Amino acid sequence: MDAMGLGASTGGTAAAGAEYGATDMRAHVGPHAEGAHPGIKRGGGGTKRRIGNIASGTFVRTSDPQQQGAAGGAQAGQPTAATGHDSDRAFVGTRSSNLADRTTSDGTTSVRMEDETDAQALVIAAAVTRAREILDNALSQVGSPTAPKVSAALQANFQSTEAKTATEVSSKLQKIRDAFNGTIPVEVEAEADGTTRAYVYMIWSDIHLLPPWFADPSADGRARTIIHECSHKYTGTDDKAYHWDTAKYGGLSTKDALNNADSFAWFCIDVL
Repeated sequence: MDAMGLGASTGGTAAAGAEYGATDMRAHVGPHAEGAHPGIKRGGGGTKRRIGNIASGTFVRTSDPQQQGAAGGAQAGQPTAATGHDSDRAFVGTRSSNLADRTTSDGTTSVRMEDETDAQALVIAAAVTRAREILDNALSQVGSPTAPKVSAALQANFQSTEAKTATEVSSKLQKIRDAFNGTIPVEVEAEADGTTRAYVYMIWSDIHLLPPWFADPSADGRARTIIHECSHKYTGTDDKAYHWDTAKYGGLSTKDALNNADSFAWFCIDVL
């Protein structure tokens, strides 16, 4: 999902960020879009769903059926989820015995995972490694902004081929890349939410991955989403427009594009 930039604030309220699919509806909360602290709200058609609150600095999911989706509560055939705690972490429903929290490393980047299956852990680890490789390539390419491929990618994603634009793109990509020298925190969500692939709440949030992300058959597509969410988390970018919304995306000013998570994610893809 995409939302206003992580770490950005107005009146002390931090915004959330995510990657949505083309059919998702988006809701505004106060001055922020795509969900905000406390909790994140989503929905359409005049109905919004709160999926959690911040309690003593910890995100806690709601189990109130009146706060559930725009379709009028829990989906048919689904019981109202119960809440519980595993150590200091809140969860919804019964934790399956095949879920195991773990931290993996490929020698450069560690990935701390929560609520993942063994199979999901392999997909996540591979996507994070691929995201780092894509970022390394983009950083090597953006240093030559007049090269045809780079120039085209700058124009398509930032509406500018100026050297100062390339410099700012490089600076933010480097901040994202620096995070991959440490630990990337990931939490798996078992329930689908439309076509939402992933989201983050704030700069301290895990990257939440949803079923549509795992269903993506493209390894580079999954890695692109990781870059998108890391752009929110580590550079505070907003969600001004999504790549699939071609008219709005192409109409962004350079200033807005330089504060747009999808612009950085797709630039990385376009220079592969």
